[in-house]
Amino acid sequence: MLSRFDDRYNNDETGCRAYDPKILLKVVLLAYARGINTSRKIEKACKENVVFMALSCRQEPDHSTIAAFCITYERGN
Repeated sequence: MLSRFDDRYNNDETGCRAYDPKILLKVVLLAYARGINTSRKIEKACKENVVFMALSCRQEPDHSTIAAFCITYERGN
């Protein structure tokens, strides 16, 4: 089931490494469970909340990355 995420987020040899989609999924699901439903608030939680820091492996995904991730899988792509 999660291979659907991996296929989309495989990096080629250029640019920055992509965030692991499993990490983004965990962060987004926790945020939604806690009533945090905007990408900017999720980004802030990853920087300030110890639980989100642990789930994100101390990565700080940008709000645009979070929003793009959510929109992509909301549509079922």
